[in-house]
Amino acid sequence: MTVRRRLGCVEIWFAVAVFALGTAVSNRVAGQETDKSPPGKLADRDNPNNPNYRLPGNEHKGGAERDKLLGTIKETLNALTPKPPHSKKADEDLFVVGTIDLQNHHAAVDYLIKEGVQQTAEFIADFVLGKTGGAIREWRAFDRVKTMKAAEVLLAKTKSESIEGRLAAFKMSTGGKKSPDDYFVVGTADMNSATMNADIRFEILNGVKAAADFLIDFIFNRPKSHKGEWHVFFRGHTEAQAVEYRQQMRDWYDSLEAERARLAAIYHAKTTRRC
Repeated sequence: MTVRRRLGCVEIWFAVAVFALGTAVSNRVAGQETDKSPPGKLADRDNPNNPNYRLPGNEHKGGAERDKLLGTIKETLNALTPKPPHSKKADEDLFVVGTIDLQNHHAAVDYLIKEGVQQTAEFIADFVLGKTGGAIREWRAFDRVKTMKAAEVLLAKTKSESIEGRLAAFKMSTGGKKSPDDYFVVGTADMNSATMNADIRFEILNGVKAAADFLIDFIFNRPKSHKGEWHVFFRGHTEAQAVEYRQQMRDWYDSLEAERARLAAIYHAKTTRRC
């Protein structure tokens, strides 16, 4: 059986979402807004639509914990260097930042342009410290630029390379026009780092957002000793098409030793087991 096209990553970000994403998943983009409020002015920071909005409940989360976190975040931000010809760093540089808030197997992913090292670090610190019990919050600063135009280009590129962006771009396996409600057959490999043995699963997922939601949950909700890889093998219009293709994948895996070895190579595993 021929795999028409596959798309994969190892612990990919949004793509970051990161990188975006199920019914309970959002992809909120604040692409052109930066905070211009004078220091100490809180009106914009109380507005959830403003990129300098402070997450509720974070007003009193200061002290040593926040200071230490701010220091770590600033180190990460300052390690980024603007691309030539603008290689000199400045405190007011622009950053493209991605955040993931994963709760109850649903992910909310944001891509934002933030202005200034201090403001960006404070935004990220508030995001990290604002998580509720059981939630997973991850962030990444993708790059550092000098102009809003460069930031907007980077933001668009980041979105296209996110999990949701790559799923949306995945070609139809059955021909016809793509729809956000198409069905996907996704293969996942959950690999034990100590034994290098991988559990292989083939899932049917309905819709771009639901598929991206599933993959972000897979990436971040595993034991730390396990590595995860995934591939998209199929995109079709109907569940029946996806069911038929998944069964072909299962039969293919179970019956052909050579193909099992090839699949193990795809996932960089010593051995595999279909679950």
